[in-house]
Amino acid sequence: MYRDAYRIPFQQLDLSKQLFLLCRIRWAVIAAVIITSVVGWKLAVVTGGVTPLLILAGGLACLNVAYYSFLHHSKRSQKRAYAWFGGLQITMDLLVLVIVVHLTGGIENPVIFFFTFHIAIAAIMFGMRYSLFFAGVALLLGAAMAAAELFGWLAHRHLMTGPCAGTYTHPWAVLYFLFILACVCLGTSLLVSTIQCRAEKLQHQAAQHEQMASLGMLAAGVAHEIGNPLAAISAVAQMIRRRTTDVVLYERASLLLDHVSRIRKIVEDLVNFARPPETERRLVNINSVVQQGLNLIRYDPRSKNINIETDYADNLPPVRLSAEQLLQVCLNLFINALDAMENGGRLTVSTSCRDSEVDIAIQDSGTGIGEEISDRIFEPFFTTKPVGKGTGLGLSVSFGIIHSFGGTIGFKSSPGQGAVFHVLLPQAEPQGENNGSDIDS
Repeated sequence: MYRDAYRIPFQQLDLSKQLFLLCRIRWAVIAAVIITSVVGWKLAVVTGGVTPLLILAGGLACLNVAYYSFLHHSKRSQKRAYAWFGGLQITMDLLVLVIVVHLTGGIENPVIFFFTFHIAIAAIMFGMRYSLFFAGVALLLGAAMAAAELFGWLAHRHLMTGPCAGTYTHPWAVLYFLFILACVCLGTSLLVSTIQCRAEKLQHQAAQHEQMASLGMLAAGVAHEIGNPLAAISAVAQMIRRRTTDVVLYERASLLLDHVSRIRKIVEDLVNFARPPETERRLVNINSVVQQGLNLIRYDPRSKNINIETDYADNLPPVRLSAEQLLQVCLNLFINALDAMENGGRLTVSTSCRDSEVDIAIQDSGTGIGEEISDRIFEPFFTTKPVGKGTGLGLSVSFGIIHSFGGTIGFKSSPGQGAVFHVLLPQAEPQGENNGSDIDS
């Protein structure tokens, strides 16, 4: 039923399959305990005999059978029960590991650092919070064992070999051991949780890029199939407007042309998103393009109650790109900022130079972007605007254009505190002597 579980990354399995896989791994651990116990007994490495270890291995095997039975007879929809059951398994494993370590030399045995495996598994299955909790449980169990052996509450079983033999009798050595154990447990929890979070983000980005690539192929086909009928409809509507004397028919033809233009704009945005058009790239004065975009939006009724402020850096290095496409990006960002400030506000546009990049910062005092949608705003057709007011392609197209320039676009925002978008563009590489005559301004 779960035969293909090993071929799928552990973090991508659902919780029930993760628990099944954990049970399978536990069989290997039981076998390792039995084998190492017999080998240690033959080599007389551990005092006290091997019988307690074999009994412990048998008890762990019985527990594993019970785990299997629960998983086979439980319903997959009981996610909360699975979470509790997974936590119980990890806790019991930590307890068994402490007993094994006590029976094989206590803190003299480096096997105690195997706690890190369970902490890593907890981080993958439940996240950082529960991973830190189990790191605390592991540290508590290790400290209890070390204290019990130090004060003679538990008989210490000597490890005949190893660099740490005899350290259990020195309080400072025990404290040092506990400090190292705490660092290892907490470090494992933070490291694995960070890697897990980063892996999920990369996985989401990969899926988003794959979706965008598929959408690009679809957009090319849609543009081809829709373009010709749209041209025919537009021609007929224009002919009706020229020849009719009926006012009502004229208005309906005009409305039809408006909708045809809207459809054509959506299709063009899709194609541009999938494959930005190849236009001539020249050395461009960034300040000039940004100011041109601001001059255009001043005629928009939405900018009536908006205070526009600018802060342009002097002597910005030129950037090689298409001024028309950069203007389109700026207009998209300006319009989004205006829509976020329906009751008025402040729009601040600034430019600066960061190392080898030119930064265009567009900041508004609007409603901001909620964390729940922050990962989706560059997705095509995603919009929070009312139906008919936005297509959801503005930021997607802008992302594709800036990416084609070799730059990046990102943002910082908090709900209710506005947002600031940063467009980072690489400086133009020097190409011989240039007196500035080919710079668009």
